[in-house]
Amino acid sequence: NHGQIMYDDSMATLNKQYADTRYARMEFADKLPGKAYLEKRGKLVSFDGNVTVLGIDKAKTMRVASEISDKFPLQDITIEQVPLEVIISDLYSRK
Repeated sequence: NHGQIMYDDSMATLNKQYADTRYARMEFADKLPGKAYLEKRGKLVSFDGNVTVLGIDKAKTMRVASEISDKFPLQDITIEQVPLEVIISDLYSRK
């Protein structure tokens, strides 16, 4: 960034920009959904083997997670806020 200030506000303000998104990390038991199926339900963050991370609108998270798990049995699921590493990476990728 050549010494340029990338962000000049509080972390709370920065976090608010991502407050409406949740990351759902889903580990599928056997049958896997295709990428196109997942992309219709959120932002596909990663798709590796039987583990997928999907960025989902906070208001729709439970509905989408339930819809996916009804069709594709899950071995495990974790729903969390957008990780700080992702927020910082997004910040530095902006021009």
